[in-house]
Amino acid sequence: CRREAEETKEQLCEMTASRDQAKKELDIVLNELSDVQNELTSALSDKSEAEKRLQKETELRVSTSEESESKLATIKKENEELEAHLQNSAETITNLELKLSNQAQII
Repeated sequence: CRREAEETKEQLCEMTASRDQAKKELDIVLNELSDVQNELTSALSDKSEAEKRLQKETELRVSTSEESESKLATIKKENEELEAHLQNSAETITNLELKLSNQAQII
């Protein structure tokens, strides 16, 4: 009985040591997993911030593009109005030259 008790005691000690070693290894793995989880959380946060910045930049570019298009349309309209005014002025000058020519012939 004693021998069996001693063998059982040794087996229990070995099993306890083995269990304790497994617990230590499990704790190490859990710590590593926690570190990885923290890194992933940080990376996701960085990604989210980068996406927000990209969205803001895109909105700014679209806004700037729309403003530029609006300004360009205004400039084109002003140019057309100026061209029409110049055309009218040229016609007025031509008419005045004809009148002057006619008056010069009368005189």
